[in-house]
Amino acid sequence: MGTFDVIVSNPPYVRCSEKVQMKKNVLNYEPTLALFVDDSDPLIFYKAIASFAKDFMRSQGRIYCEINQYLSKEVYDFFEDSKLGPVKLFKDLSGNDRILTVG
Repeated sequence: MGTFDVIVSNPPYVRCSEKVQMKKNVLNYEPTLALFVDDSDPLIFYKAIASFAKDFMRSQGRIYCEINQYLSKEVYDFFEDSKLGPVKLFKDLSGNDRILTVG
């Protein structure tokens, strides 16, 4: 079976088109590669996480990911369809969908 009990990720999840909404303090101090994902495939890193989990996560393992509040439904539905386990969303202190767990 798999090797990992827990997979934790804060992948790039801000679409390039959302850059204009970002605060200057974030843009000035965070690497672009750590923040932005191409608008044409904003779930690319979640797809990679799910693929990795299918190969390397133990059957009772869990995934924890930070997500884009504007893509929470898409990310939720993707992980539901992946059949890796029950999916839950958690809100941040501002009431936005921010954390997704699987398993």
